[in-house]
Amino acid sequence: MAVGEVGLILSLEASRLSRTDQDWCRLLELCSLFDTLIADADTVYDVSTLDDQLVLGIKATMSVAELKVLHQRMQQGTEAKARRGELVRLLPPGYVRDARYPPDLSLVPPPRPGTARQQASRRHHPARVAHAVEAVYWFHAA
Repeated sequence: MAVGEVGLILSLEASRLSRTDQDWCRLLELCSLFDTLIADADTVYDVSTLDDQLVLGIKATMSVAELKVLHQRMQQGTEAKARRGELVRLLPPGYVRDARYPPDLSLVPPPRPGTARQQASRRHHPARVAHAVEAVYWFHAA
């Protein structure tokens, strides 16, 4: 557009070109600066005229309001599911669900790999190991 090779921006619906007011205003400013038209399925808008600027501004405002309403409805749906106890979220990495606990307390770290003997030997680690290398040898020997 800045090189002067774009004279028309085509869209199925002009208000869908941007999802934020800031981006939309920037696009309209650039179109006005470089004499670029905006066209959708209904009409062609010349941003240098005040009437077209007002129409495009209202369309953009309605689009942003629609997005906010959709987000609010989705949030209300999520909260309603949580109140009914039907909300399921992905587990954080490194956790599993444990059926022995109630659903609100069922997140636990996964069991450590190894045999029961190794796990028991980890609990009874001798206090006389002075260096990390000795501890590694002790674990491998168990």
